[in-house]
Amino acid sequence: MRIRRVVALVVAPACLAGLAFGATAVAGPNPRTITITDPRDAPAALSGPANPDVRSAGVSYDAISGTITVSLDFYASVETRPPGDDTLAFDFGASETIDPITGCDGNTGAGINLFITPDYEASVLPSYATLSVQGETGALQVNVDHAPGSTSYSATFTNAALVNQPWRCASVGDLLGIPACPYYPICDPATTIDTVSKSGWFTGYSPVDTARPYWRVKAKRNGLGGFDLYVSNPKIPSPTEVDSKVCIAIKGGKRRCEPSTVVGPEPDDLTFALDGRVLRPLRVTIYVGGVLQASRRVILH
Repeated sequence: MRIRRVVALVVAPACLAGLAFGATAVAGPNPRTITITDPRDAPAALSGPANPDVRSAGVSYDAISGTITVSLDFYASVETRPPGDDTLAFDFGASETIDPITGCDGNTGAGINLFITPDYEASVLPSYATLSVQGETGALQVNVDHAPGSTSYSATFTNAALVNQPWRCASVGDLLGIPACPYYPICDPATTIDTVSKSGWFTGYSPVDTARPYWRVKAKRNGLGGFDLYVSNPKIPSPTEVDSKVCIAIKGGKRRCEPSTVVGPEPDDLTFALDGRVLRPLRVTIYVGGVLQASRRVILH
């Protein structure tokens, strides 16, 4: 019996056992999609087949129908591969924002395993993917969709237990090569063929959706012809680096923005110039990951 490495679709724990009987609808864009690209970085093959090199990986989740589709695309065909790489394995993830910043780092809930078998084995064991859900018995298994000669692979799962899950972000892991071995991993271990390991937020979502009502903003003149804004959020448990910015409204319907790279329970100090174009009271907007999180009117002291 050949044992293959299990790679997980990461989701947040959410009383999964009862989902087959219905769940509360989750507001937000549907379907939720993300595509993560990866540069062409595999070493060139001087002879024989090209080394597997991931071009992009995607996740699409339809909360209404309870459907998850994962997809993987390569720069060149991987139907014929260098000797020793018996099976390719790749992992995907999707999660709820339990922690406003690190929700996508969860590692419990459900798992998707995607395996791409070589052409010489496909007639006996076609490429396949499996899905299991914490709290549910058994697992789902589907064949991977792949057209001969294509560089793309995908797998789709539909089940009532996947309806209305509050997943906001997705992640992808590394491409692994699993050697042919009936006693794996006792014999040759899996090797990392292409390092991808990236994550991002589904379109229309951000890492701090659940913290939106809790943004705090204070303003104070700094004696240098400007003022300082102090921005914090007590629902973000620790200072965390994110792609965010804080803006103030000025005349003419325009804004001045400053990047805020760290958000958390302690105030982040941002300095703005003060001139006749700045609207009073201050009209402050906060963005994280390009998504508006809060809008506040602030008195300048």
